[in-house]
Amino acid sequence: MSIANVPSQYLLATQAPAKRTLIDILRASVDKHPEAAAIDDGEVITYAELWEEITAQAAHLHTLGIRRGDRIGIRMSSGRKDLYIAILATLTAGAAYVPVDADDPDERAELVFSEARINALYTDDGPQLIRATPGGDTRRPPAQQRRLDHLHLRLHRNPQRCCRHPPQRRRIRRRRIRTVSRQRTSRPARSG
Repeated sequence: MSIANVPSQYLLATQAPAKRTLIDILRASVDKHPEAAAIDDGEVITYAELWEEITAQAAHLHTLGIRRGDRIGIRMSSGRKDLYIAILATLTAGAAYVPVDADDPDERAELVFSEARINALYTDDGPQLIRATPGGDTRRPPAQQRRLDHLHLRLHRNPQRCCRHPPQRRRIRRRRIRTVSRQRTSRPARSG
């Protein structure tokens, strides 16, 4: 069948949106709505805070030896923000994630992870390197490199929020969240 025989309503390739990844969509949301709530698992985290956490975790994975194209097993309790951060950090690092439900039997997890030949494993305790890829692609994914460098510079301008001081950064984040919660609850009740 030649192009001449295809009805015009099917020839819309020029109108298709540009290719985007989940990380591209998330980054656009961060840029557009940085202070909006992104995850609420009892503790609210904004898109800006989510992006900081994801990029810090991706950089940590990179320092562990995770490279683009590696596979990371994820076996974490569901319903917690840490699970979403682990998945998004894995994708931001350029790796693929291999999920296994935390409630599945250990034998199933071992089978899935061994067949996938995972390089690292995320659990509720954090990421653990299992085996490094010999050689491997040591470059960060190009789309994230600029953003990671910008974020790292921004964090270093304020030493209290530097990625090398996570306990301080976490205390600041919780304080900010409590402040937002107080503002929400201190509104006068509507009479009516």
